[in-house]
Amino acid sequence: MIVDKLAETILTGENVGFFLGIPVQEETPIGDIDGTNKDFYVNNPPIFPRSCNDLTVKPEDVTVTVDGEAATVSTILFNESEGYAEGFSLASAPDTGDSVKVSYVEEMEPFLAQDVTPDVKQDTKEVSILNESAKITSYAGTTITLKSEQILSKNGLEQFRKLMYYKVGETTGAEQYKLRDKPLNLYGYTVYHVDGETLGRFYFENVKLKPDIPGGKAGDNLSFTLEMTVSDTPTLVIPKV
Repeated sequence: MIVDKLAETILTGENVGFFLGIPVQEETPIGDIDGTNKDFYVNNPPIFPRSCNDLTVKPEDVTVTVDGEAATVSTILFNESEGYAEGFSLASAPDTGDSVKVSYVEEMEPFLAQDVTPDVKQDTKEVSILNESAKITSYAGTTITLKSEQILSKNGLEQFRKLMYYKVGETTGAEQYKLRDKPLNLYGYTVYHVDGETLGRFYFENVKLKPDIPGGKAGDNLSFTLEMTVSDTPTLVIPKV
């Protein structure tokens, strides 16, 4: 690999983004069911690239059923002004009275992330062998974690609800949520970009998030920490040259 080192662009914090994906199951999408309409929109956009193998959302990233039977998604619908994936087109229009359900992953960018720190640790063992003074290092399993320091904003409690809590009830003026005893199975990716060009993404599957509650002290911003473990091996996806 030959590059002009003096012409290289140095990346900073503004060149990296961090996103999480929250699975949504059997949601009723927005759209007319009248025998002619094929376009439907999810209730919680953007749609996360669930397949974790591309830089954009594809039909395989959503699962749609019509009256309980698998339906074919022909294209993904993108928001014209913002560019994010917000819906899908079916190959055939559902008939009037049909029940349409969609399962996908909701993409969420933690509101005011201050950093994101991936960490990879691999188990190693030094092995001695007969008739040799040198040792061999054997490599075993890896432990992958993600950590992100966050500043709490006005809408920050909404991400707590989505990531860590489940609904238990409601009154006339409020809803109640309890902390999950087992974490959700999330998705995630870090994206690296410069001058509008995406350089690549590291995708993470089977992400588990440790619960946290925001705190603070006088004169400081309220803060909290997202600490995550990753079960699967990360996938690096880069544009084709």
